[in-house]
Amino acid sequence: MGRKGVSLQEKRERILRIYHESKDVFNLKKLEKLGSKAGVGAPTDVNQALVDDALVNCDKALH
Repeated sequence: MGRKGVSLQEKRERILRIYHESKDVFNLKKLEKLGSKAGVGAPTDVNQALVDDALVNCDKALH
């Protein structure tokens, strides 16, 4: 039986949890490392979606 992937909503919640628990600022490299540990496959894409939805602030463009 194959593993079920994590839903986009769960990925968003995991990335938001990283921000809320640490109350810190992250660069993309650090976010990728923390996101990977939290089981989020593409943390930069999820983070961009959170920025687009105004749930996360970003000082510089990601792309």
